Amino acid sequence: MFNEMKLDFADILPIRGCDLRIMRAWSGLTTMQMAKAAGVRTRKTYENWEKDMGTPSINQFFSMVEACGFDINGYVFFHTLKEHRRIRARQAKNAVVF
Repeated sequence: MFNEMKLDFADILPIRGCDLRIMRAWSGLTTMQMAKAAGVRTRKTYENWEKDMGTPSINQFFSMVEACGFDINGYVFFHTLKEHRRIRARQAKNAVVF
């Protein structure tokens, strides 16, 4: 029998603080506007997410993506491309040259 495994969205597409910061910068929104889009009371909560101190829920994340004017499919493509580049860079760094 297979063990039941609970799969979280963050396991597939991790929400990182640097991605939130880039998304906010591209859209020109303030931390307060992002906090409002996520439905949190203070900007401090959002600022903590940018520092990788906690993460938003998937619903909060989708709300912020929408507030920034991005399409979630475009975000997934961007993230996938970024991860692919990160993996290739790590492989190149660890490659043995003869």
